Amino acid sequence: MTLAFYSIKNEKITAPPPSIGFPSYKYPDDTTCEMYDGVPCENDVTACCYNTDKWCPSDNKCFYDNGAYPFGDQSHFTDQMTNAYSLTPFPNAVVFNWANIFVLAFGNLAGTL
Repeated sequence: MTLAFYSIKNEKITAPPPSIGFPSYKYPDDTTCEMYDGVPCENDVTACCYNTDKWCPSDNKCFYDNGAYPFGDQSHFTDQMTNAYSLTPFPNAVVFNWANIFVLAFGNLAGTL
């Protein structure tokens, strides 16, 4: 227990870097855009998008992720059980949250009978 508290308190890295994104991904801010050498978007040249030429030159050499962290995959939303956009880019999260509640509830009820 002491080792766990010591490790948490003295950890240097508190979070992973922002997501690199995927082809056609629009970066949420200029800092992330500069970090990954973003390029102007095709549809909106004022916005900054994923640099396909640098990060995905071919199908077998493509570096990407789901683009969620840190803005789309926040750790806490007060309305995540009722707002379909609170866990964007995962639009079905509200359905899955409620489905899990019902499945677990009925599973526990069935286990007690």
